Amino acid sequence: MSFRAILVMALAVFAYSADVYAFTNPPILIPAHPQAGQNISVSVTAGACDAMGGAPAQVTVQGNNISVLLQSLHSVDSEFCTYPTITGTYPIGAFTAGSYTTQIDRTYIGANGPVTENIGTIAFAVGAIAMTPSLNPTGLCLLVAAILGVAWLARRRSRRNCHASMTSDPTCRTHETLRPCRTPLRVHLPHSERGIQK
Repeated sequence: MSFRAILVMALAVFAYSADVYAFTNPPILIPAHPQAGQNISVSVTAGACDAMGGAPAQVTVQGNNISVLLQSLHSVDSEFCTYPTITGTYPIGAFTAGSYTTQIDRTYIGANGPVTENIGTIAFAVGAIAMTPSLNPTGLCLLVAAILGVAWLARRRSRRNCHASMTSDPTCRTHETLRPCRTPLRVHLPHSERGIQK
């Protein structure tokens, strides 16, 4: 076997070993169900032969398509696959309500120069924020006037019922007088007793 063939086989074995130990997990969207105006990030976990760089993500937005490029490291030699397992979180921005597609790529310096590869695509929807109804000054004044009107009508009806009743309930009185709301009690005497009283 020639030296060239042995060298090619050795490089293939090293490359295979590096690929076995290398791992970059699929990216995760944070939060999973964002609302309009809420900051969104992507989270990526890597280790062993791969490491995510600390540089901010390069984000490009074209309509509803979002491209995210992450700086990373990749070792082609298994002897140097000693990167710790680290999860990196990268903000990509806040968006209005709608449906979006995010493509996450990473770039690193390989054996033959810069390499860019896709590590995941996430389709997600941004929900609209529920609006709380609010009153303008005119509506607020109308609401206060309506409440006062209802209270006045209820008080007036209570006074009418009080004057029309014959109860001695002390609560059934007006502000103008403290007399019980009942008519005087008249006693009718028999004819025989009338003569005695005369």
